[in-house]
Order: sequence, then structure tokens, then C-alpha cells
Amino acid sequence: MLTAGTAVSLSASAVYNTEDTPTKAVMNASCAGNGKIEITAKKDSTVTVYCKVKNAKAAQGLHEKLQYNISALKYISGSGSVNGQGTDYVITKPKAGVLYWCVLFDAAGSDFTNETEIIAFEFQALKDITPNDDVLSAEIEEFFDFDMKDYDTSKTVVHNTVSGSGTTADSVQYGDINKDNLIDAYDALLILRASVGLESFDTAETLRADVDSDGEITSYDSLCVLRYSVGLNDNSLTGQFVTAD
Repeated sequence: MLTAGTAVSLSASAVYNTEDTPTKAVMNASCAGNGKIEITAKKDSTVTVYCKVKNAKAAQGLHEKLQYNISALKYISGSGSVNGQGTDYVITKPKAGVLYWCVLFDAAGSDFTNETEIIAFEFQALKDITPNDDVLSAEIEEFFDFDMKDYDTSKTVVHNTVSGSGTTADSVQYGDINKDNLIDAYDALLILRASVGLESFDTAETLRADVDSDGEITSYDSLCVLRYSVGLNDNSLTGQFVTAD
């Protein structure tokens, strides 16, 4: 029925347009969104942010701004690696809550046709974090590439993902059956249909639907979700995030 996805999603992606100088491309602000990177993390767990490059055949360098909420995340360390080999990078303007960093590749241009991890930054979660919290974002300052004019600039070239002991692909939110980040009457309807055998849920959907945690999908679960959607939350689990086994 529904396709189960991951709660930790890729949000900080950038699309590039060429300027007059074809060796330099900058993020098209209209396509960049707010650069938010979604996180699910427990307090004191490790969160690692990876910057990756793909669809670039002659990349020379990258300059990025990584901004984080110091009340939610504590920066620990960074490490650079290209194709398994260590690479040097520079944090150019370090200050609380902001990391400006840059890295230079081969002067002749490195081939990142396939997705390649460039750098990883490690943080400690100072509190429980959900994907709805705005605690981390990325912004590409500059991307240097010889051949930017020679390939489709509508493709995502640089993006950031997040993983680590504090994140999981199996985190689910009670009540959000279709994973649209809303808990509404449609979710309640799906649960009601499932309770009478008209919908088939996978394991993750079943977990989201069982908002009273009694091990069954019933009309009461549907009612709890419906009440939550109109502000009448009388069930402690509805709306909460949980990590599946």
C-alpha cells in the first residue's frame, strides 16, 4: 500500500547555475530552499553530517557554510576523505554555531561522476532532536568546476546527508501513516480502513498506526489520531517519534 521511507531525509541539496565564468558556479537561491538537514537524535548520541559530490567531472574545489543550533548540537570534529584517501580541508571562519569550510581537489579537476563523500563533521546531540526541529542547515558558498557548462546544471551536484548513532532509518512518528509530516484526518481514515481489513500496512506503518501501543490496529487508534488532528490530544503517544526495533 504505502511505501515506507526513512525518517532521516536528505534536505540540504543545492542546484547550480553557471555564471559568466564557466569555472565557477553558485547555488541558485530559488532552488535551494532553506538548506535544512533533518535529524532524529537522542540526547548525547553522535550525529555525523556528510557532504557528498555527484555529477561533477572536473571539480576543483568546494566552499560550504554549515550552521547549527548550539543549544542542540555540539561540534566535535571533522575529517576529509575522497575515495578512501584523506584530504585536507580548512575551516575558514570558525565561530559558535557556524562552520565555514573549504576543500581543494586535483588542480586538473577531480572526477566525481559517481557520488563521493568529501567530508564528515561529527556532532554531539545536546538534547532529543526530531526532524521538525530546525537545528542544522548547509549553504554552498562556491563550487569550482572546469566543465560546469558541459553538463546538465539542473542536477544536484553537492548535497549533505546525516547519519550516526543518533539517527535511524527506522524512526517513525505515531499517527503519521503516509509520512507527509502531518497528522490529519486522512491518516485517521487509513487507520480506520486498516482496522477493518481494507488497507494493508507494512511493519513501520503498523507501528505508526498503533498509537495506544496495545499491539492492535483498531478504530480507537483512528479516533485518537482524529482527535489529535483537531487539537484534542488525549493520547500520549500520538505525534511522538519512536525508534523501531
